[in-house]
Amino acid sequence: IFADQLDLDDPDYLKLAVNGVLITNAQPITVTTTLGAKVTIYKDGSYTYDPRGVFENIPAGVQVQDSFNYQMIN
Repeated sequence: IFADQLDLDDPDYLKLAVNGVLITNAQPITVTTTLGAKVTIYKDGSYTYDPRGVFENIPAGVQVQDSFNYQMIN
């Protein structure tokens, strides 16, 4: 997610939805990833990722992939 994808001062510009939830000017959105981690996405396009321990029991050498969906709405 890049800040240049968002123009929160222009209501006619693209909007950002994460897992189907529209991010508004007022509040960040926290969503659960496919593995159960939490991602919080802020109105400026920045985000935090909290793995919540989902990677603690993965054996050495095993690779896993986590994801969430975001959609640009015009």
